[in-house]
Amino acid sequence: MTDTKKKSSKAKVEKKSDTERKKETKAVSKKVVKKAKSKSVARVATQVKETESPKVEAAQKKEQKTLLLYCPRCKRETDNTITQFIGQKIRRVRCEVCKSEHNYHRLQALKKKMEEEAAGKVEEKKESSDKQNYYRMWEELMLGRDPQTARLYNIKDKYFENDMINHPVFGIGIVKTVMEDYKIEVVFKNCIKILIHNRFLPRK
Repeated sequence: MTDTKKKSSKAKVEKKSDTERKKETKAVSKKVVKKAKSKSVARVATQVKETESPKVEAAQKKEQKTLLLYCPRCKRETDNTITQFIGQKIRRVRCEVCKSEHNYHRLQALKKKMEEEAAGKVEEKKESSDKQNYYRMWEELMLGRDPQTARLYNIKDKYFENDMINHPVFGIGIVKTVMEDYKIEVVFKNCIKILIHNRFLPRK
């Protein structure tokens, strides 16, 4: 009787153990399946994000609608709203001051032209300033001199500092510096030039 009870109790324990093992196996299987699903969802989400990324960037780019451009009607730089794209390129813009629309590339070309003209004006201003400086220098060097006594410039002649020469192109000038290699620096009314002298005579 005792043996029968022991066997019955042992069978129950084994049955219980089998049941617990099945439950544990089932729980592990659920975890594995859940983890696999999570990875799959994450992978799909990444793919979707990568696919939509260029579209998002394009949308963000198109949201940046205001540009500072030169308006030919307002005659100054104004805020311009982008009104038309061709693909990812800006096609048309509208001035927020006068509400006129323009081709973006035309305004870009106009801006470039204005920058070049401004640079040209700066260069002209500098050139004008240089000419004024040359003229002042020339005037100082010409004090007390008679232009009629200037020597006609000849490449074969030798010149010295403070010699006054008459050049067929640049006019009356004063030799400021005698340089090496048969060269002289001459101050004229509107410029300073490097000329050749003493070219066919032995150097002394």
